[in-house]
Amino acid sequence: MRKEVIFAIIIGLALGGVILYGLQLANRSAKEAASATGTPGAVVAPATPTPAVESNLNIAEPLDHAVVNTATIKIRGKTLPASAIAIESEDDDVLLTVDSSGNFSTDFALTGGENLIKVSVLLPDKKTETIEISVVYSTVKLASPVPTGSTDTPVATDSQTLLEKTYEDVLQKAKDNVKQTEEVLDAKADRNRLVGYAGSITDIKQGVFSLDSRGTTLQVSYNTGTTIIKEGSVLKPELIALADGAIIIGNLTGPDIIGAKRVVIYKETVPKFSKKIIFSPIVKIDAKKKTLTLKVDDKNLEVALGKLLKFDLTTLTLDQKIFGIILTNIATNAVTLIQAKII
Repeated sequence: MRKEVIFAIIIGLALGGVILYGLQLANRSAKEAASATGTPGAVVAPATPTPAVESNLNIAEPLDHAVVNTATIKIRGKTLPASAIAIESEDDDVLLTVDSSGNFSTDFALTGGENLIKVSVLLPDKKTETIEISVVYSTVKLASPVPTGSTDTPVATDSQTLLEKTYEDVLQKAKDNVKQTEEVLDAKADRNRLVGYAGSITDIKQGVFSLDSRGTTLQVSYNTGTTIIKEGSVLKPELIALADGAIIIGNLTGPDIIGAKRVVIYKETVPKFSKKIIFSPIVKIDAKKKTLTLKVDDKNLEVALGKLLKFDLTTLTLDQKIFGIILTNIATNAVTLIQAKII
């Protein structure tokens, strides 16, 4: 009897070894095939995430795509101490020095419709960063919808369950609830605030049209409550045409989807002037002509001095640079330095 048991054990071990070897061989073959063909099951090394680049320039107000009813707004933000700030749009421009904590603030003039505002900072290490925001100035006041319902309010956990949990579990749950509530409130605030976008109409369907706004395609929905204006008169929705320029004021109802409250159709005009924020070395100084030659975008550019500039050309040297704003007359290509800080 003992011999039979021993014999059975030996046979079992042999069979187990054969099966184990076969499984290992099959598994290795499958991995090699998957690696060669890219089929599911291939072992792929996880991609190394690209670290987010932290900006040294933060704009606290206004929000991008904000809608306002005043001809001037407050631009407020923060950067590194000992930095300089240049802000420009079609209607206004200003050069600022930040305070000892890196804060800056200024009143800024707007023109009717969309205002593209560029804010640039010259950091202490002489590097620059730029943020562009869009603000729509509307003379018509539109109310944002009032948030309704309380379904997003966290529900208190049952007391008996709380007793059964450890302190760490309860604390983690509370943190999760707070985070979830903040995310919900942020999303709701985003949905309920008015936003403004400007662009060109690229596609029209019943109750919806597509708007190309600086390379971003938005879906704009409208209904009987939407006011559509063209040249000061109310326009019927069926008269909206492809390639029309339009300013949309409404609420975000989803990613890249706007529920329009007001649509203004406008005729695009060719600008007479363009502005540019620069940080450029001085190449030539001509005190008699009252001009400077600056290297802008790797090209030498002669600029006249604006009336508001107070510095004396005879005190400048070729090892200095200019951080400022230039104005170009598109018809004549004449360039004027209108804001400047000597670096």
